[in-house]
Amino acid sequence: MKLIERVLDLGWRYFILFAFVVILFFSLIFYGLSIYTPADGLSNINTSALGHLYYSFSTFSNLNYHNIGAQGISKYLSSLEGLLGIMLFGIIIAKLVSIRQETLITRMYHLDYIGHFRRIRHELGKFRVELKNATIDFFHEPNNPDYQKKVTDLFHAKPNVFRKINTVLSGLSGFLKHESERKEYILKELDIYHIEFLFNGVFVTLKEIFSTLERFKIVKYNEWKTGLSRGDLKLILKHANHILDFIKENYESSTIDKSYLDAKKVSERIKNYCV
Repeated sequence: MKLIERVLDLGWRYFILFAFVVILFFSLIFYGLSIYTPADGLSNINTSALGHLYYSFSTFSNLNYHNIGAQGISKYLSSLEGLLGIMLFGIIIAKLVSIRQETLITRMYHLDYIGHFRRIRHELGKFRVELKNATIDFFHEPNNPDYQKKVTDLFHAKPNVFRKINTVLSGLSGFLKHESERKEYILKELDIYHIEFLFNGVFVTLKEIFSTLERFKIVKYNEWKTGLSRGDLKLILKHANHILDFIKENYESSTIDKSYLDAKKVSERIKNYCV
């Protein structure tokens, strides 16, 4: 199986070279036999090298060479050359089928990746809305019992909002790491705008987390600093930084380049709240 895979992995130039060498090699043998041992050569053919080259090509490609006949050893050599031709055409057909399968598989993975990234962006967007809606109202009216309850529920639920965000980012970080180690790195072939959307989703999530922490700082709300929430915040930064770094290192995009430094600055600011 490994030998077959290696043969199918060869470039087209190797198949063309193989066919050329075989045809030329057998034409020279047929020509030599016809000249020096006519009983083992070809019949009904002139003694020109071009005629023997035509016979060799016809035999290799399994075409009809009309009234030219093989005698003695030439019969067996003709059968061998025809067999080599059939084998080559079989390999070519298998390679074409393999290329088609790879194309279909790549398209399937593209759709799977796009759908996966879309779900991640949706989840992150949902958590950003939860953070923003709960903390903005609380920021404007920190003494309102209803708004206090919304914030408390957000950070003391099981799982709390930071744990939810960390779960999504952790899954994405692991997914990127795993896929980058695949033999066929299909992630590299995705359209860049899908990667840009993913990068932006993580960046905007970090910005919303930082804005939330700033609001808490202004109204002097420190109850979010439970061991659980602060620990989850550290993990969020760990996985978010891995995702940002991974995308920056593996994709060329002016949009990503412009946002990367800003994203890292926001990450550093959030880090100050983990102390």
